[in-house]
Amino acid sequence: MNGVVLNTDSEADGVAFGQSEVGDRNVRVNEGFIDENALRVYGNRFQNSELSGCDRPEIGRIPTSSAAEVNGRGESSDFRVVYRNGYIARPVVVIIDGFEKGLSRRESSFSLRCRGGLTVRFDKRARKCYNRRMNEITVRTYAKINLFLTVTGIENRDGKSLHALDTVMCSIGVSDDVKAVKRPDGEIRVFFNGEITENTNAEKAAKAMRDLFRLLGADFYVTTRIPSGAGLGGSSADAAGVINAYRLLYGVNASESVLKRIAFSVGSDVPYMLGGGLKRLTGTGETVTPINTDFGGKILLCGRGKVDTYACFSDFDRLNYAVKLSADEFIDGLKRGEIEPYNALGAAAEKIEPNIKIIRDIMTDCGLKSAMTGSGAFVFGLGGDLERAKTELGARGYDSEIINIVKNGYETL
Repeated sequence: MNGVVLNTDSEADGVAFGQSEVGDRNVRVNEGFIDENALRVYGNRFQNSELSGCDRPEIGRIPTSSAAEVNGRGESSDFRVVYRNGYIARPVVVIIDGFEKGLSRRESSFSLRCRGGLTVRFDKRARKCYNRRMNEITVRTYAKINLFLTVTGIENRDGKSLHALDTVMCSIGVSDDVKAVKRPDGEIRVFFNGEITENTNAEKAAKAMRDLFRLLGADFYVTTRIPSGAGLGGSSADAAGVINAYRLLYGVNASESVLKRIAFSVGSDVPYMLGGGLKRLTGTGETVTPINTDFGGKILLCGRGKVDTYACFSDFDRLNYAVKLSADEFIDGLKRGEIEPYNALGAAAEKIEPNIKIIRDIMTDCGLKSAMTGSGAFVFGLGGDLERAKTELGARGYDSEIINIVKNGYETL
């Protein structure tokens, strides 16, 4: 069992962080032994072929001495892990001789390291059990929409002039998959839909991870479903997916700030895409702040054509549009349940791709509150009769889809 890593389910409904009693059953590891009855209950999950590459937990003694270490603290090896529906529940609570450790909202994971060599790692977003000897892992990485976007000025970064933004993003249920497979050498190869590619943000992210953490190489297989040139962050999602997959594949123990620095070196949206969710980004993307409010539901997503980002910002500068100054009022309204989406780049993008305005007008006529996402060319609508709007768009020849808003930017498969 050396190197076994256990992960938490991505959801655990109705459970507060820090609770000591969650889930349907408790699975105990007492004095270094895994509870035999627990394995009889969940053994089919652990031995199931869908957990390929994972060492199933064994009944018997864990290779520990009299103490284990949790976040640098010496504690005894008696601990409890709580399961829900066969997977470890989130939030995880581990009790070690009365010391209770629950994942806070800001923590993505923690590890319990036993002196005998066992590492048990708990991760909020991972769904399955995996170990450090695994050869591959697949991460699903989600698209984003800009609920609010305004331009606040120009900033210089690495000798380049970039537009500074104030934007509110959320993750949506359109996704790409990134499969990472270990290599015995230091080479990096990235495939998109089966075709090898070079000079992509995904490759740049992989090489940055390899060089900083001195990792062995990997092959990355990206299956794309997020439309390109749509304002949904597809390229950034793929880069973030590579970072997350590479980190999990080799068990990289890095702080969130270090990973965000790597992400920011690849692209402005990539730090956000590492975790996704409802967040505010300011400047050129380096400042990412969670927004503490309940937000979910569905959107209607529709688009046709593409908008070149550089051309959109150039037209925005040339036309000198009046814009809202910040996202403060939008966020205040969001917390009250009043959503008024806004995109300062909309008028410029509509001149490049007229379908944006047509789609937005149809959604508005059906009672939806709509806006373009990013620099286009996709439009989203919410807060009204999504089915009616979908029907009206179809009658005009536009394909659209009703999409869930999701809480996290990635999950493991």
